[in-house]
Amino acid sequence: MLCPLCKSSMVIIEFDRIELDNCLTCGGVWLDSGELYLLLDKPGDRSKYNFQLKNAIATKEKLIRCPRCFKKMAKAWIDGGNSVPVDLCGNGHGLWLDSGELAKVLMTPDVEIDGRIKRLLAGIFKKAKSDLKGE
Repeated sequence: MLCPLCKSSMVIIEFDRIELDNCLTCGGVWLDSGELYLLLDKPGDRSKYNFQLKNAIATKEKLIRCPRCFKKMAKAWIDGGNSVPVDLCGNGHGLWLDSGELAKVLMTPDVEIDGRIKRLLAGIFKKAKSDLKGE
């Protein structure tokens, strides 16, 4: 799959039931639909992590295209006490997180995530463990 931001080839990082598509050039991450909830270990409880669509006109960021259907994605917020802007496919294929945004999602106050996943992501994305809440 090509990165929707810089058009470089992405690598797939597999962990448990999760496949992260990571761009080694720009540092962005693609998560297929439902993978964020698997990553947060809350596959049945999606109410805690609400996606709210943001008016795309209100942002200065260029809209990028979904790497699955190639339609322009909408800007969305991941709410959890510390809103993180992401790009969300309107056809439900998944979401794009720019470099560093996945770490921000993991640092939101409501996120209770397994330490093994934090350590894995810290290693993969070369984030210091202290950058991730709870480490």
